[in-house]
Amino acid sequence: MKTRNFKYLGDVGLDVFNLRHLLRPAKRLPPTYLFVAIDHASRWAYGELHQGRSALTAIGFLENLAHQAPFRIHTVSTVYDRSFHGPCVYGKEAIQEANETFNQACARLGIAHRLTRHRMPVDASGLERFHRSIGEALKTAKGISPKDFVATLVRFLEHYNEHSPHPVLGHITPMQAVRRCLSGSTKNGQTPLLA
Repeated sequence: MKTRNFKYLGDVGLDVFNLRHLLRPAKRLPPTYLFVAIDHASRWAYGELHQGRSALTAIGFLENLAHQAPFRIHTVSTVYDRSFHGPCVYGKEAIQEANETFNQACARLGIAHRLTRHRMPVDASGLERFHRSIGEALKTAKGISPKDFVATLVRFLEHYNEHSPHPVLGHITPMQAVRRCLSGSTKNGQTPLLA
């Protein structure tokens, strides 16, 4: 099986999942969705919690990601989810969503949009591992209320990006990998992680 070698910053995988699946005992939890972005090369992660997973929410997440990322995003790869596939015809948001789809937002921001192969977790292995890590972190934080999810997510992302060394990166943190790339030279307008 051939896997892609991601060696340039800015090739980011996006995913969205329902936190109810991670916290099954918490039946009272309102629908809360975690939008996640992980750079394939540096494993730098960004996430936001939202009450819905509409295309408008995905576009807002993409705009926030482009603003918050410490590097230029040139490509996003997304899973097959209605949030990333243009206007959906559910509810009151259909008219607003028809004005701009996720693909149009990508084009406006100068970002290429790719789809991962359907039911191929190897294409998004960093996202799959991140899901497992955040699931373990949330399960160990017993008694957490839905209001505390945002603070827990912020702490988790700070620890993940700044203090957690990754074996795939040579036991350095994602931010150390980003800094290493940004201090290096560029090739064809992209910053190589691996020389």
